[in-house]
Amino acid sequence: MSSLLKLFGIESVRNLLIKCLSGLGFGYLTYKGLDVLLGMVTDQVMQNFNSLPANMLSIMGLGDLDHAVNMTLSAYAARFAMASVKKLKVMGSG
Repeated sequence: MSSLLKLFGIESVRNLLIKCLSGLGFGYLTYKGLDVLLGMVTDQVMQNFNSLPANMLSIMGLGDLDHAVNMTLSAYAARFAMASVKKLKVMGSG
């Protein structure tokens, strides 16, 4: 182990460890934050849909509005995930 530290240098090992831990922490916080945010948005949308009259809900069901809302929320989740990966690449390159 000491020969490995001498080979790479203590500074580069320390920098690698810091980058790995910060990347893991950033990824975890992004995942949990996105999970909480999308959970709140989904609950709000479901609450608003449940307050509508039954005949309006059936017309929306015929138009597959539930699928459209699901696709929109999924698109936001994918966009946030891609933005967090780009941030992680920027953090790792410096």
